[in-house]
Amino acid sequence: MSDGPHRSLPMRKPWRRVAEYADMPAFSDEEVSDAVEKAVIHDWKAEVPSGLIGKIGEILGRKQETLFASEPAQSLEALRSSTGGSGLAQLLLDCAIQGSSGVGTEAVALAVERTCSVWSKRHPRQIEEHYLRKSSAKRAVHVRSKIEGAVGRVSFHRLARTLTDGKVHGISLGKKTGLDDGVAF
Repeated sequence: MSDGPHRSLPMRKPWRRVAEYADMPAFSDEEVSDAVEKAVIHDWKAEVPSGLIGKIGEILGRKQETLFASEPAQSLEALRSSTGGSGLAQLLLDCAIQGSSGVGTEAVALAVERTCSVWSKRHPRQIEEHYLRKSSAKRAVHVRSKIEGAVGRVSFHRLARTLTDGKVHGISLGKKTGLDDGVAF
């Protein structure tokens, strides 16, 4: 396969780009990390309904007014039907329920941060498995370790703030097209 195993990877295009960047030595660790962040943002745009964060914030914001600790968890559980079966949105609700001990925007931001972290840590193994089938074991392990290192460099706290503030729609996910956008020396 001349184009590389990332071409046939059964994942969204941004995750294929992550695999491509991790596979090629011309891309720095920072570029792989940026690609991971953009892939998470792309998944967020595609899978998390726009009003879900607001609903979670309302539930966790009024938590102080309730007598019973199980009320926020039950209210959050009731939101599952509004997610349309999206894996990322379901994970967000799971993280919100687990972290429902907090209150308000801080609890929402923490749930989003945990969601993005868990979501991005799921992908390196899937990519490795695909590379094992389509390429060599050494190459597969290299790609996985480079992606795991990139995931470790992503600032999920900053990313969560961006996603909870609703600034996700202004973020560009495009390729580098300028003459000076090439490989750093």
